[in-house]
Amino acid sequence: EALVWFYESTGDSLALDLADRFARYHLKNSVNSDGTFNDASSATHTHSYLGMLRGLLLYGVTTGQHRYVDAVAATYEVTIPRIVKGSGWACHDLFVENPTRGETSSPGDSAQIALWLGIHAGRTKHLDDVERIVRSRLLPAQVTEPPPLFPKVDDGAEEHRDLKRRAVGAIGGMHKGPHSRKANTTDVTAACLHTLIDVYNNIVVPTDAGLAVYFHLDYQDESVTVLSERGENARVTVTSTTGQDLLIRIPRWTPARSVRFTHEGEPVTPSRIGDFAYFPGASQTREVAVVYDLPERQTTEVIGDAEHEFSW
Repeated sequence: EALVWFYESTGDSLALDLADRFARYHLKNSVNSDGTFNDASSATHTHSYLGMLRGLLLYGVTTGQHRYVDAVAATYEVTIPRIVKGSGWACHDLFVENPTRGETSSPGDSAQIALWLGIHAGRTKHLDDVERIVRSRLLPAQVTEPPPLFPKVDDGAEEHRDLKRRAVGAIGGMHKGPHSRKANTTDVTAACLHTLIDVYNNIVVPTDAGLAVYFHLDYQDESVTVLSERGENARVTVTSTTGQDLLIRIPRWTPARSVRFTHEGEPVTPSRIGDFAYFPGASQTREVAVVYDLPERQTTEVIGDAEHEFSW
């Protein structure tokens, strides 16, 4: 993945040549075409394994080689659900017995893979997973209160001052228990921040079909505002001054009959393009709103020797 980013930044074709060597190796030795886990890969560290998948996918998208995209898509559907639970919890190590040591970068990796499959490979069904992991795991993992940090040696050095305050805003990384207190971890914070920025930058995206709203998360730029509200039901309001056609993705998990639309406050029935409601362009500022139900459900996850019950 880093080689692809380097190529994107510099145009140095040597980086892409080297990425090609890694990609061909991992396609042969680290994944299976049917999406099952390749036991011969000897992968044990979750974040590294998912990072490899990120790299394969990004390389395939960048070079237009569908076999890499298809291999990662199959792995996402078959193997990743074994690794990242519905709540977003993932173990630091792959497939260990009685897993309890959770970490946050791997669900971030999973969300990143789902994001790229959705926006680059047309597999928009996975975009529901992105928003679920962001809402249920990544944002709640942010450190909002000063943690109990102390320097090993109180030498008065600048980098050791006020550690508790400086840790606020980090992403809780390693967990000694399945859902234990948040402890900031530097590389996990960096990885999750990378994912969160990428998700934010893809809330609203220009496409050939119009301006697409992929996620029901708050967003604002000079021409588009997205406001997401959740109470007894969900309401997403999109205000646009671009005059472009507008597409708003509808979550697959809400009952189709519950979805209602308004344009400038008046009820409308837009046409659909796949998972998106389509609103033709207009020259003036306009406001489009989508309202839909938030169905309740309960799930249970076994982590280590404990059952955890979730109400969604």
